[in-house]
Amino acid sequence: MTEALVQQIAKQVDEKKLVVWYDPEQAYSRVAAQMSISKTTVARYNGSFLRLRKEVDQLLDGNEAPRLVVYVPMERTDTASALIELDCAGVIMQPRQQPPACNTRLSVVGRNALRPILGDDQVAEIERQVEAGKLSLADLDSLADKGKDISAGLLTLIFGSANPQDVALAFLGSGEADEEIRNKEAQKELVTPAKLISDIEFPTPKSSPIGVSGWGGTFFSRICFCR
Repeated sequence: MTEALVQQIAKQVDEKKLVVWYDPEQAYSRVAAQMSISKTTVARYNGSFLRLRKEVDQLLDGNEAPRLVVYVPMERTDTASALIELDCAGVIMQPRQQPPACNTRLSVVGRNALRPILGDDQVAEIERQVEAGKLSLADLDSLADKGKDISAGLLTLIFGSANPQDVALAFLGSGEADEEIRNKEAQKELVTPAKLISDIEFPTPKSSPIGVSGWGGTFFSRICFCR
């Protein structure tokens, strides 16, 4: 996932030389801090546009356009046009930017990177989870590294498996994952393995557990506890 993003940026550097990369959600701050592209300078905004311009201007003094990536962890509209010359001289990469090759929206980058690994339905579900703020870049990297059948991205990240029996046993056997379930709002995803390994038709996690008994009642009560 991260590798695909770096390749996407590197391709723009090869084509345009200068890339101004805006990251308003700071979804890629870890990548930007460590990113290395062959024969390319990566300049990062660290609180001062004057300092950033001074660093960049030294590179622009030559006769040939430098291979340069300028990373700015904020909305372009919030910069008071501080980098307007760079914006005009190079190419802008940011969420929802056109053409699509310049769109760095996390859900889109994730979708494009995971599509060769997972099925369309799985990728669509993971994209939905990213849009809902449940999955980060690190989560997508983890999913891409697994490179196998993933029926539910959140469950795989939380329990290490999306196998219904594995999930049910881990969920019922320990409360260690409860906090992460709440943080990622994965209660809804837990209903699926419950249905697959029992004959009970579960209500939604927001409903009352009244009327659900036995093993299924225990499972559903645990889901409600994680709200």
